[in-house]
Amino acid sequence: MRDIGQDINFLLERASTLASVEQQRSGSVPSAAERKKIDDSVSLLSSALPDIDAEIRRLHALRERVCTQLDISHSVIAPVRRLPVEIISLIFLHICGTTSEAFDKAYMIETTVARVCLSWRTIAWNTPGLWNYISTSDTHTRTYAFPSLAKQAALSGTLPLHIQHLRYHSDDGLPVRLLEELRPHAYRWRSIVIGASCAGFESIPVIDMPNLSDARIELAGPPTSQPLGFLIGASDLRHLTLKINRSREDIHEWNIFQISPFRTLTRLSLLMDDRMAIFLSTILPALSLCSCSLTDLRVDAGKILVADDGTAPSVPIIMTELLVVVLTEGAQVLLGHIAAPRLEELILREQYTQNDTLSLLWAFLSHPAHAGDHRLQRLTLAKTLYANQTLFLPCLERLEALRELRIEGGSQYTLGLITEDMLDQLICAEDQLPLLPNLSKLTLWFARRQLGKRIMVQMRAILRSRDRPRVCASCGVAVLEGIKMILSTPGQALQLFQVRPVLR
Repeated sequence: MRDIGQDINFLLERASTLASVEQQRSGSVPSAAERKKIDDSVSLLSSALPDIDAEIRRLHALRERVCTQLDISHSVIAPVRRLPVEIISLIFLHICGTTSEAFDKAYMIETTVARVCLSWRTIAWNTPGLWNYISTSDTHTRTYAFPSLAKQAALSGTLPLHIQHLRYHSDDGLPVRLLEELRPHAYRWRSIVIGASCAGFESIPVIDMPNLSDARIELAGPPTSQPLGFLIGASDLRHLTLKINRSREDIHEWNIFQISPFRTLTRLSLLMDDRMAIFLSTILPALSLCSCSLTDLRVDAGKILVADDGTAPSVPIIMTELLVVVLTEGAQVLLGHIAAPRLEELILREQYTQNDTLSLLWAFLSHPAHAGDHRLQRLTLAKTLYANQTLFLPCLERLEALRELRIEGGSQYTLGLITEDMLDQLICAEDQLPLLPNLSKLTLWFARRQLGKRIMVQMRAILRSRDRPRVCASCGVAVLEGIKMILSTPGQALQLFQVRPVLR
């Protein structure tokens, strides 16, 4: 191979004797003969540049080959290649555990570690725990290399399957095709999250889903009579969340909609836009059918309407196992139609509607099914204005087992339910029956700090009188662990204050 370096060095040495930096600085002017020699030198150097550029390109290519080979060699002898397949699978599962959305697992693996090499892709496709969350939603775009739904279900082995489909504006037949493709694995379905129109749900046939325990159904109108009919095959359904979205047709009242019977249900959540309404005749039959199994009921509805003929059950439904009830906005009217003798937590929230919350609560607590000691341990009331506010104290007098009381709301100028009479009765005295003797936590929300300062003396007196277990009028009183004041000023972050008694 011709040594281009020697040729270039010879040309540079000859050129430097004819034209140097020193000559340039001294202002020397070459003669005609000298100019001729310098021109010849310039021509020779210029003609050598293409060879130099070619050599540079050759060396760059050679360097890239060397670097590539180094990477390959380092990869072949890397410690990770000595890891057992089981350890690599665990690492992949750990990577998926860092995502907050379980339905992102498959997409994350497919777009990262499964593209490293054939070996890792094979390991990933043989790790069932990476593939048992199946989603067709817009936020989980499937790439050309992504396995089909049926193949993903097969990759999950025998693990329980979790399915998500939330494409509201797709054609009504898509949920049918999705579930039909996964139907051979229906015995493994553990949870489903599906959002579609009522017509789309109506077209889904009944599927035998013996192990389905959790379903979240998001409906869009117009309503139909049996959009949940396909869930009849879920013989062991435990948790049902039903969300009704406003439709483009702007339908406000769902009067023909029916909830299918689920006798094994332990948790039921019904969520609606605050501008929508559902009929009482839709909800009560569903509650009646699961009255012996339901432990958790959450209803958020703008309005619950009684049918035009005024028919409504006169006898409340006895919910024998119900432990937690959360009623928001218009759903509070359900208090007049259910009884829950084992209830432990009740949360009533209201912002837009105008229910007579305290009258409903009083009627609920006065039901014969609640005779004797109430088991209610946690009560939250969140509302700005109350009618019949004088009923609050009688309600509290019925709640001897109450351990936690949380009062939210009130305007910028009033204390709402927090009256001086109520606070005075919370101060224990030796010869008086105490109000809420088992109270251990009290949380109060205020719109302004000045409102809290107005009752600070009484709150400290309450704490002093309950700073240790005691007996008042033959009634045991528990220790009040503390009073929390939450300041909710518009436009500012919530501020939390802990009320402490003044040392005696």
